[in-house]
Amino acid sequence: MRITPTAALAGAILMLATACGGPSNTHGEQGVSATEILLGGTFPKTGPLASYGALATGMNAYFKKVNADGGISGRKIRLISLDDAYDPSRAAANIRELVLQEKVFAVIDFGGAPVVARDYLQQAKVPQFGFAGLTALSDVATYPYTRSWWPDIGQESRVVARYLAERNAGGGKANIATITINNDAGHDYKRGIETYTSTGAASLGKTTTYEPTDTDVSSQVNTVRDEATDAMATLVTGAAEISMIKYVAQTRWTKPLFLYSGASSITSFLKPAGAAAKGVYSALWLKDPADPQWANDPGLRNYRSIIGTHGDGANPEDIIVANGYGFGEAFVAALKSAKELTPTALLAAWDTLPATSLDVLQPGITLKGDPKTGRPIRSFQIARFDGTSWTPQGKVVDAEPGAS
Repeated sequence: MRITPTAALAGAILMLATACGGPSNTHGEQGVSATEILLGGTFPKTGPLASYGALATGMNAYFKKVNADGGISGRKIRLISLDDAYDPSRAAANIRELVLQEKVFAVIDFGGAPVVARDYLQQAKVPQFGFAGLTALSDVATYPYTRSWWPDIGQESRVVARYLAERNAGGGKANIATITINNDAGHDYKRGIETYTSTGAASLGKTTTYEPTDTDVSSQVNTVRDEATDAMATLVTGAAEISMIKYVAQTRWTKPLFLYSGASSITSFLKPAGAAAKGVYSALWLKDPADPQWANDPGLRNYRSIIGTHGDGANPEDIIVANGYGFGEAFVAALKSAKELTPTALLAAWDTLPATSLDVLQPGITLKGDPKTGRPIRSFQIARFDGTSWTPQGKVVDAEPGAS
């Protein structure tokens, strides 16, 4: 789940940029020695979003595997991963420490931090890689040092709208209702639906939002669910999503209910929702290790072996661990293809990665650089949950070019 940054975090980081001015040595060799590539990360390892700390664990497990194999041209990758508990002041302090004291080569961050840290890291000329789907992070023209691992949220919701329009083609325009969290992530998801419906191929139905603190969205379901609604496209997560899935089933809803890909975990959401989860849809790009269809998948067998050896006790069935591992794969691919170990060369390598298969990506989806958005994942597999596994619905679909 991508959480919107608070104004406090934005202000704290901007104060750091003004007061500290960035490191004196920000080009080429910062964080790179003859034997080491030093990276910094800030993640919520404690606090309300502590489950996302597993992103750093999965990522570091892959780095350790690369180190065991000899590293990058003889250099070992070392990750300094700090806990911010998703607290604004701690996240700001972490970024300051990583850039100014630890002098890392690149910063990897989560949630709202990628948005509010951009100005500071542009000034410092330190590459920034965020676990976030916020559309604002696709603006690499304005922020040339910032890149993202997760797909653009608006691109995903446009793919959902296109699928629903094609599915409903024989019965007129699909009327798509939305329920989204009241933050930038939710607004981006709804905006992607709006962008597609503006083409005339579908129509935007009733829309509503819920607050991040809400755990029950049954009133929102009642607001958007009526006879004219052909599908509900949602960006809901946590306890609110579990209760939503259960309530929609209680209303005997038979039309598509789409879940956001970042909230499609079998372990975290579908199993707790029980039988009510049967029949929900999502636009997937990552394999869920808890899905039994991947039990003998070669990529996930390799992933599980590496997590077992280098994961420091992490649960290999946790899709968040797999997500971090996937970023580790992508980042190492960029390091290996970079012409030299400088910030600009690394960013250029990320943007021009050739089609590359990763252990954790859905079949038919490859990593491929995109200098226009800085996002290497732009394809999705529409799937329907059969109560045990995600069943593909048609072929892999590519998002329309550009950010939403």
